[in-house]
Amino acid sequence: MMLNSKTVQTLLYAAFVFTTQLVIYTLRAQEEYYLDKFYTDTLIANVFDGDLNKFFTIRRPADIWQWGNAVLWPGLLGNLGPENSQQQDEGGRFQSWQPDMAGTTNLTRPGSPFYNNDLLPDGEGYLGTGGGGTPPTVAEVVDRMNQFDWTDGLRILQDSSLDDLEFLVLIGLAFCIYFGAMEIFEIISIGISSYISDMWNLMDWTVYSLYAFVFLRSKTYVEHVRNPVCGGICTTIGFLDDHVQVEDARSLKFSLALCVCVQLLKIMKISAILVPKMGLTPSVLKKALPDMIFFSFVFAVSLFAFSNMLFIQLGTGMKEFSTQFTSLITLGRALFGDFDMTEVISNSPNCQLS
Repeated sequence: MMLNSKTVQTLLYAAFVFTTQLVIYTLRAQEEYYLDKFYTDTLIANVFDGDLNKFFTIRRPADIWQWGNAVLWPGLLGNLGPENSQQQDEGGRFQSWQPDMAGTTNLTRPGSPFYNNDLLPDGEGYLGTGGGGTPPTVAEVVDRMNQFDWTDGLRILQDSSLDDLEFLVLIGLAFCIYFGAMEIFEIISIGISSYISDMWNLMDWTVYSLYAFVFLRSKTYVEHVRNPVCGGICTTIGFLDDHVQVEDARSLKFSLALCVCVQLLKIMKISAILVPKMGLTPSVLKKALPDMIFFSFVFAVSLFAFSNMLFIQLGTGMKEFSTQFTSLITLGRALFGDFDMTEVISNSPNCQLS
């Protein structure tokens, strides 16, 4: 049967792998790291007062207004500030940080995050100034922002990537159905006991099962992105919480990551069929599997023993060994040469650096 030949299955599996790679790039973009970093640096990690407090160190209601005036609104509006860009803060600031959003701030010392921004361009003129030099208050900016329809919130979408995702997962599902049918024919041909004795066959069904989950998750994800659920807060004040879409995307990426990993590992099997010498590594690993399991157990016990010793000895002075879990992770990284010997010695009793 031509469709069951090794050449055809190899070519179709290569196409399956290529399709899955395209699916990855509908969910991941190399530039998204920089977008995430931009928002983190602008809104989360940016300081809002002279004590270098950030979003995570907000502890009083006054800090919320201070953070909103010095970080939030300037960040949402582009961090504009031609007069004070050389100062400690990273952008323009508004006229007021007080709770009533109407007072005037006179703190213009160097490095002050309350440095006034006299001109706030909005694209065609100056927001609240008519082109003049009077800085807008936060209340004026908020009032103009409230004139927009925020029912759907502020969302960044790529509709074309959603269409591509729907199309590509369908193609991948067709490949899975084909390969699944071939596996069923093989079971009928050689028998179920001989079939399951080959670990590669179990890996095949793992790939197909994971991809089926990817397909179902992708349908749910696309549906929720295109038709978001708008709750009471969304319909009243216009804030749309995308937590459902975020959870769908996180679950979809996790299942896709597992599927791609197992899918690419199966290339070793295909390579061994085409070129028998390339099957040497898998054959050795399969033969040594029982011994490797015993070795892994003994190695894990040894690693756990030493991590506990370092947790007790160094956990007081080193963050890396402050808990048993972090101590285990740190010791695992140390096996690859990632350790700070100077800090270890400085936190060890009866040891002094020369």
